[in-house]
Amino acid sequence: MADFVILGTQRTGTTLLKTTLNTHPDIHCAGELFIHRGLYALLKRAYYGKKFGRISPLSYSTWSRGAFGRRVAEAIGFGRDTLTEQYLRQLFERNLAPCTGFKLMFNQGNRYPGVVRWCLDKNLKIIHLVRENYLKTLVSRQMTLLQPRAHSRVNNVNEGLKVRLRAHRVVAQLQGIEEATIGWSEIAGESGNYLRVSYEQFVAERDHWLKQIFDHLEVDFRPVTSPLKKLNRDDLSDVIENYDEIHDLLTDTEYGRFLEGR
Repeated sequence: MADFVILGTQRTGTTLLKTTLNTHPDIHCAGELFIHRGLYALLKRAYYGKKFGRISPLSYSTWSRGAFGRRVAEAIGFGRDTLTEQYLRQLFERNLAPCTGFKLMFNQGNRYPGVVRWCLDKNLKIIHLVRENYLKTLVSRQMTLLQPRAHSRVNNVNEGLKVRLRAHRVVAQLQGIEEATIGWSEIAGESGNYLRVSYEQFVAERDHWLKQIFDHLEVDFRPVTSPLKKLNRDDLSDVIENYDEIHDLLTDTEYGRFLEGR
């Protein structure tokens, strides 16, 4: 059995995958351990009147606050790579399960590059979850600013909820998601322990892809499932308030493939 990291970006199904894997008796995925709540995030949450979720007691932020020296070093950024390597070494020495892993978002990897190097140096199995439709990733991110929660165990939480996309920003936002996805694919793909998983294919053929993932992690296949339910409807015209405007904007671009019926 092998330790692993789930690589992805926000709203691409990484929590769905994490909660699914955690129902396997030999797997423990600790979730996002390198969440950084900077001033911008605090102000944005305050503006939308939203609260942060609970941070895992296993998180790096909890660990780095555990000693004065670590707290100071993390605050000023001095020796951060050394700190993160020490933290990860101690985390995996705890033997939380025969197959232990965590989630790493692109922005977290940018802030903590030492984590990426450590994962590659230690030959962790990389599961790169990619949502092929970048427009749906963008819509889902915007939905999180309006909805009561980012994940739910109840169906139809966002029934009737719509977002209005800023047309003058959409193309640049899609380009940003695409460039980050390709860039991280190239970095992680250098490892011989890399598995790319399409979110859309995972949802459509879950058992098939779970077998691929379990083979990748060297664990026996077990029927597993996630308690999470889908928040948003699949039809973009039902969730984008100004869908016609976005449709006209993207139709003759390379991103037209993300529109309904394309």
